[in-house]
Amino acid sequence: MSSVLDEGTQIKLLLSLILLVTGTGLAGLAVSAQTVLRVPAALVAGAGAASWLLLDKDLEGPLIVSINRNHGIVLADLLTGPALVLVVTIVVLEIRRR
Repeated sequence: MSSVLDEGTQIKLLLSLILLVTGTGLAGLAVSAQTVLRVPAALVAGAGAASWLLLDKDLEGPLIVSINRNHGIVLADLLTGPALVLVVTIVVLEIRRR
């Protein structure tokens, strides 16, 4: 693996990270307010988390938990934790509201 990422990979990672951070922030605000923006915020946060998990292969960092010989949870995967918690929270709140 090269220590320098090509420009296309850098752009994809940057856009994914922006989507993840923006979505997490919006979802955090949406959880605390009674707003119609909950579902769109959850969708943005979920999309950001999914895209980050798919694209972060070049930035993974140290292994934290090994699931099997070829899969595990690495440091970069932890960035998605807050977004996923907020998405689940919004889903639960929306189910209870209906």
